[in-house]
Amino acid sequence: MNRRDFIKSMAATGAAGLLAPLRAIAGPLLSVNYAEGAPPYSYAVDGTVHGLLPDSLDFLLGEKMGFGLRHRTFPWKRSQLLVRQDDGDALCTTPTPERRLYLDFSAEPVVRTKTYLFYSATNPRAEAIQGIRTLEDLGGFQVVNYLGDAWMYSILPAGLWVYRAKTVQEAFHLVGKNRQDVFIGSLPDVKGTLSRLRLAPPVTCHEIENPRTASFHLGIRKQYPEVRDILARFDALVRRERKSGALDAVIAGRPKDA
Repeated sequence: MNRRDFIKSMAATGAAGLLAPLRAIAGPLLSVNYAEGAPPYSYAVDGTVHGLLPDSLDFLLGEKMGFGLRHRTFPWKRSQLLVRQDDGDALCTTPTPERRLYLDFSAEPVVRTKTYLFYSATNPRAEAIQGIRTLEDLGGFQVVNYLGDAWMYSILPAGLWVYRAKTVQEAFHLVGKNRQDVFIGSLPDVKGTLSRLRLAPPVTCHEIENPRTASFHLGIRKQYPEVRDILARFDALVRRERKSGALDAVIAGRPKDA
């Protein structure tokens, strides 16, 4: 997205999505779309986008590679559609065959995760839920997920009915109120996620086996100038900053030199 198109897009869509302040404008501009209401990955506080994904990209693309970044949140399906329509340059998400049709992805993951099963401690079936160890054990339970999470729908057992909430927060709310039994989520670290949501009654979780655990990669639209060169440099940077511990520090919310 060139500077003129970027400014026009900001004026046209600024009211529709939540915007984070731009980083330095001296370098190339990259507009990144995220899922709204999806802590710890992406969420808004007082109109500013926060989370593991924008924080990591601010560090890697902004601080280290010199990009000017605009972060926007929308319902996840819309975020993806807008990038397909060239209203936005990038996503940070799990590569899928459909997304690869319009995005080139980094080889290196920005965020790696584990898979957790979330449920209410007050659920009448809590003891049975505690026995769930694999995705195949979900039969007979009410499962909730959120719209646009193509990765999760791709790994669930065939024939399993899933209630589709509008956002991650709504999914957790339904579980917390025992209106659905379980929510499956992938997180780099479960600490902090439940406290951010402040659910009552409390939601608890345990890790389950999943050979296809999600990882989040930078995906840039195929028409973006020099996209393959950008991603090659990005991959080298991710490897270097992960080896140094700086990227993990950003994800954990620690000082990068800690």
